Amino acid sequence: MKALIWTAADIEFLTANYPSKGGSWCVSRLGKPLGSIKAKVKKLGLQRHGFHITSEQGNYIRANRNHTTAEIVAHLGISRSRVLGYIYRNHLNRKTYTVYSPAEIEFLTANSGHMSWKEIGKNIGRSEDSTKNKAQQLGLKRTPEQCLTLNEKYCSRTRFQKGMLPACTRYNGAISDRKDNAGITYRHIRVEKAKWVLMHTVNWEQQNGPVPDGMILRCKNGNQLDCRPENWEPISRATHLELNAGRKTLTDKYIINNLSRGHKQLKETVAKMPVLIELKRNQLKLKRAINEYND
Repeated sequence: MKALIWTAADIEFLTANYPSKGGSWCVSRLGKPLGSIKAKVKKLGLQRHGFHITSEQGNYIRANRNHTTAEIVAHLGISRSRVLGYIYRNHLNRKTYTVYSPAEIEFLTANSGHMSWKEIGKNIGRSEDSTKNKAQQLGLKRTPEQCLTLNEKYCSRTRFQKGMLPACTRYNGAISDRKDNAGITYRHIRVEKAKWVLMHTVNWEQQNGPVPDGMILRCKNGNQLDCRPENWEPISRATHLELNAGRKTLTDKYIINNLSRGHKQLKETVAKMPVLIELKRNQLKLKRAINEYND
């Protein structure tokens, strides 16, 4: 990669401006990347000092602290954070919030239904946001018709009322595909609010009645998303375990699936760890021997 050329004029410009204005400001002026400027600054031993408020700037902030921060920033040409930091460090009291008088509250209450927040604020010497927030604190509400008449963006109709549900709320009969802990996707159906059940179970029971006690439904064709009743059969849990691939022989494939829990990337990683696979196989054999002994 070709090194950037720094002329004497570039170095002079950087030396004069970097301490007070920073590297980002120098990027567009010099036409050089920020990384190159930082490297040159380090080599030249330059340091920033423009973060400090000068005495002239501090005097202006003190004299105009009751002005808005945006006005002070625009006049001084420094960042908002530096202005606020100076005010905080020097404990400068700015114009405080004045409590609404009874007369102001009475006017706001009497006119909230037929005057805009801006108009009310103008009459009582308050900002639009101030009157809007005070109305909210007082619990003043407008009807949808009043909002349309006054062309107000703020209105109680934009809030959720008690008992209302979000537009994205699912309905009874809605279908959702979800993965279990082993990473296998099953189809679920909503039967009532906040209650989802396996769709193949619902379909099978509609045709055959409740699943017998101690039995579970097993997929015949291996496609768990095929929820037709004829694709599922009731079997005992013990039979289901025996039918699982690799259950009897504890093959590498079975062990890998057992360890990875259906995560494809993890499965690829586990497949490259024969020692771990063998340890898991021995663990399962030990558990099986203990269970057989207890039986």
